[in-house]
Amino acid sequence: LGTRGTTEDNRISWDLTFFDLEMQKEILASNINNQSTYQNARGTRHTGIEPGGTLVVAHGLLAPGPKNESDMITVRTAYTWSYFTFTDDVKSGGAGGVPTTIVAKDGNRVPGAPEHYLNGEVRYDHPVGFWIAPNFEWVLEGFYVDNANTAKNPSYFLVNLKAGYNYSKNLSFFAEGRNLSDQTYAGAVVVNDSLGRYFNPGQGISGFAGVEWKFN
Repeated sequence: LGTRGTTEDNRISWDLTFFDLEMQKEILASNINNQSTYQNARGTRHTGIEPGGTLVVAHGLLAPGPKNESDMITVRTAYTWSYFTFTDDVKSGGAGGVPTTIVAKDGNRVPGAPEHYLNGEVRYDHPVGFWIAPNFEWVLEGFYVDNANTAKNPSYFLVNLKAGYNYSKNLSFFAEGRNLSDQTYAGAVVVNDSLGRYFNPGQGISGFAGVEWKFN
């Protein structure tokens, strides 16, 4: 279920989605001695909410004039709540004399995705073409990286900054600084790694720049 819309004056826009899925035989990935392997879960449930929105906070602060000729401050934010659980035990073995083991218990969390993820941006646009946009990414709680729910990727908060100049409708320049507070965090994970090497470290303070050309 969802809704998406914009107010008549285009000052506010929103996007809201709710989902609740009960799945059978979801494919679970594992990494055993650097080799990918897969098995099916008997039952899982995925519930979540994804709200997001944009708000034009102000016009004409430093460059007053008609809306299409004045500066503008815009706030954007998006939040994702993901509650993914096993609804039955996941077992392996039991054939050819191999003892049965429980890989994941009923009620365990399906690993790999944070329950709470929030990002936001405040952007300033000037009519001459310059813009700047500080933003953040926030994983509010640690999340499990294995089916047994014994290891977690810790929460993290990143501060980034983007800026650019739109020279024309076709040509623009941009630059971006990421992780400006130099946080130590795992930006990606390998779920169910048999050697316990779950975490891929994210970059420290880093910068990027580029040119964008749009074809009509």
